[in-house]
Amino acid sequence: MTMNNQISLYRKISAGLKKEVAITASKPELYYYIDEKKEIIDLEKCETNIITVNEYDDKWTPSENELFINIKFNIENPSALFGEKGVTLKNNTLAMAVHLHSKSSFFQKTISFADIQFSEEKQEFIYTHKFNKEQLRGNINLDFYIYAKEIKEKFPIHAQNQGMSVTVDNLFSYLIVIDGEGSVFPITEFEEKNGPLWKVNKNWTDAAFESFNINYVSLALNTAHPMFKFIKEEKTNLSRYYMSDIIGQSMAMIINEVVNVEKYEISESVENSHDSIYSVVSYWVKTFEINTSDIFTISESILRKLNARVGGVEQ
Repeated sequence: MTMNNQISLYRKISAGLKKEVAITASKPELYYYIDEKKEIIDLEKCETNIITVNEYDDKWTPSENELFINIKFNIENPSALFGEKGVTLKNNTLAMAVHLHSKSSFFQKTISFADIQFSEEKQEFIYTHKFNKEQLRGNINLDFYIYAKEIKEKFPIHAQNQGMSVTVDNLFSYLIVIDGEGSVFPITEFEEKNGPLWKVNKNWTDAAFESFNINYVSLALNTAHPMFKFIKEEKTNLSRYYMSDIIGQSMAMIINEVVNVEKYEISESVENSHDSIYSVVSYWVKTFEINTSDIFTISESILRKLNARVGGVEQ
């Protein structure tokens, strides 16, 4: 079922209600540290929700520095969200969340960070996130929305289930442009003389519930292999192509395992709230428009997209 079909089924925060509730967001604060000294990226001249980091600070690099983000939210009239004329009843709990996603960094993550309960008083909260160095490349999207976190009592035209978004589209969205060559694909290292350059470690038992991190799945690079430094440093176009192909083949193996071996079905209604292996695979399949018929079509779909991107023109 598409989002457009879902909109008419229950009340969401319209433009008018958003104005009545008076939800506002501050300009993002970006900063990093050099030798324990906090360096604030001055965004005073940034007048859009698209932030190209090096346009405002040419010293920051994704390979050398972490990146911290703070955004302050104010809700002047939270009580307007509740009651029969709002989006949920007074005894229920709403929450604000952010969907972080990046096609170029191969990841998506949903984080719930603030509960919203019925109150006549103004509510304030701050969203903070840290990106580790060497994690980022390309564009990072941050989409903020409100959802029903706890439903104790129901009303016919309100969201009926926990986890359902009560926002039309997104409340606030930001695009952070990163000029980096990293990836948040979980990568580990091992040492095996005369061993393969890379392998995929599969440690999950239930892709729908176990998280997409190095505890359950990872691409492992062999530090003893003569090609290790060449692909790890990604200093040349050729090394970037090699690394892109390795990541692409790893993605293909993971997708094939989840979809064709474990028989998980990819659909538009997949929940991403707990960042499971299944939700990440679903994100890849939909974002890269992958043909999941078999391992060969999966590999071809991924490598076609990745090679076009590394070559500078994404098809």
